[in-house]
Amino acid sequence: PEVRALRRTSLELLLSNHLGDCAAPCESASPAHLDIPLILRQVADGKLKDAMATIRREMALPATLASVSADGGEKACRRGLVDSAAGINAILRFVAETDLASGDPYLPSCSPATGKRVAIVGAGAAGLTAAYHLLRMGHACTLFDKQGEVGGSLRQAVEAARLSCGILDAEIALIARMGASLAMNTTIGAPTSLSDLRSRFDAVLITIGCLVDGVADQLGLPAVRDRLKANLATHETDIPCVFAAGDAIRPGKVLARSAADGKAAAECIGRYLSGKAVAG
Repeated sequence: PEVRALRRTSLELLLSNHLGDCAAPCESASPAHLDIPLILRQVADGKLKDAMATIRREMALPATLASVSADGGEKACRRGLVDSAAGINAILRFVAETDLASGDPYLPSCSPATGKRVAIVGAGAAGLTAAYHLLRMGHACTLFDKQGEVGGSLRQAVEAARLSCGILDAEIALIARMGASLAMNTTIGAPTSLSDLRSRFDAVLITIGCLVDGVADQLGLPAVRDRLKANLATHETDIPCVFAAGDAIRPGKVLARSAADGKAAAECIGRYLSGKAVAG
């Protein structure tokens, strides 16, 4: 009894000022803020569909990003203190590719249509991710891109890694099935201007990647040091109802980070469309 009482007292003292993690370090380090411990448990239990649902709550393009990005949260994995970090990207890729190959890939549900429409200029990592999350909120989305194919720098990264573009195409197809409209071979500036988009849509999101000479002027948006001028917390530009995200406002050339930025912008736009204060 004395030993048990001592243990109880010791535990109470430990818990009285415990400042432990509220979330696993890998979850905090993950650009998408995935619940990685839950995903690992679901995979270990053979519940791959449940794991896919957990992943797609936060990520629009898990198979593609896990294939071309090393930024999955492994560096913060506690397992590395014992032997080696969990292969988080490899696990995400396995779950996502298995789901895509199943013949019945997981398709997240969307809220009822709000009647709001969003134009997204740029169909790369940030733009596709933003469309995915806005569609889940019930907002209609149209993606505009000057290229003939959807994917932007994602497609270039996949090709550079000598991977098949089939996975990327399959994940883009899922976003299209959710209701995204695609307007390829369309340059915003002429004949379609930013003013045209503002008159036709309730919000506009610019995700054009790294700026090249003249693009900001063509869009009619102010730029500062090769970046579009925008509030980095709210993604708002100086033009009403126009937002920006990805490499256009914070160049980094990390696709997972661009995708995470697209998700953050979608959340800000969602608040704007619902009449709430836009906060980061």
